[in-house]
Amino acid sequence: MKLILIRHGQSEWNAKNLFTGWIDVNLSEKGKEEAKKAGKLLKEAGIYPAICYTSYLKRAIHTAQIALNELGWEHIDVLRSWKLNERHYGDWQGKNKDEVKAKYGEELFMAVRRGYDTPPPPIEESEPDYAERYPVDPKYENIGYHPKSESLKDTRERVIEYFYEEIVPSLLVYGDVMIAAHGNSLRALIMFLENRNPHRHPDRLRAYKRAQNRRKNYLQPLNFEAFAASSLSPRSSASRESLEGSGSVCPPPRRKQE
Repeated sequence: MKLILIRHGQSEWNAKNLFTGWIDVNLSEKGKEEAKKAGKLLKEAGIYPAICYTSYLKRAIHTAQIALNELGWEHIDVLRSWKLNERHYGDWQGKNKDEVKAKYGEELFMAVRRGYDTPPPPIEESEPDYAERYPVDPKYENIGYHPKSESLKDTRERVIEYFYEEIVPSLLVYGDVMIAAHGNSLRALIMFLENRNPHRHPDRLRAYKRAQNRRKNYLQPLNFEAFAASSLSPRSSASRESLEGSGSVCPPPRRKQE
């Protein structure tokens, strides 16, 4: 059982040192080469995922496509979800990182970028370039979640929710799963999988303890066997014995793609 995590290649806005967030920008030429390299590394390691997950953002989607093409493994299903999107950078989206740092100061800049529960300032409709930096995108119309900024904590909640909803069942049934996503969505997932304390600053310890009490199941290490024993649907033809045995395993019930 392997979980393969790939951060998207350099985007056009990464190359310009701009905050991107939920803005849907293309890969740069360098980013396309980085995605090819990811596919080559998978081939060299002999790793061939059975299914792939990615976000709604094309820089991650194209990274997955290019890597799988390089691997010669394009036949597998690629499922997309907004829950794997990059964090929403609010009013900082589309702005130069160095200019933002100069305007808001080192402390707030680092609290947002490397902290856990500090979101960037929300983007406001009064901003003259609001429509450009907060575009109305039809693919988000019915998701029931329209943030105007997100902290890493906010990002973690949706990522871990999706991890349990979709990715853990696929790991149990298919074995090797690939995720092509973003720096902060992958960072949130790794923090969870490695049971890392998201808080290093003493002023944030109290908030962290409250979060532990509210979401203990999200902050504990994953136990695949326990999940297999307790979470398989009675309607599924896959049993715990079939998952642990050497025979073929029936695929899970088809899930609605977001």
